[in-house]
Amino acid sequence: MTPLAIAQCLLEDTYKYAFTSIDAPSEVADFIHEWGRLNIPDDVLAKDGREDHPHITVKYGLTTQDLPVELKEIAKTTKPFPIFMGVISLFTTSPEYDVVKIDVESPALRLLNKRICDALPHEDTYPDYHPHLTVAYVQKGTCDHLAGDDPFKPEGVA
Repeated sequence: MTPLAIAQCLLEDTYKYAFTSIDAPSEVADFIHEWGRLNIPDDVLAKDGREDHPHITVKYGLTTQDLPVELKEIAKTTKPFPIFMGVISLFTTSPEYDVVKIDVESPALRLLNKRICDALPHEDTYPDYHPHLTVAYVQKGTCDHLAGDDPFKPEGVA
């Protein structure tokens, strides 16, 4: 997976902070959408529903509305790197909903997060970095049974 979208710094009027992200390749995004439709019924979805554009957030909390030159330089000097897909887990800290997500891991991804933190002004609203791909926002407690599931594990493999 390559960090093609790393230089996209998004800040809409409804959000206080910007973020950098890596888009999931289309075949991975399609797989995640299909897994979500098969395993998360529509009637348990929360207000934000399913994630339309699966991505890995590299850094949330950037306090700039412009695309900083430092971020462009980081994007230009970052070489493609592997990202390892993990199991399903949930963020349960919101009082309104849970987040069904796929954990991901990569030493290079963590290094990229640190490079951005060191180079750009930000506020750490989420100080611990938990790389993941969001699948859906669901009603509290409705998808706890999915935790630990491995969507990428081939059938028949122990």
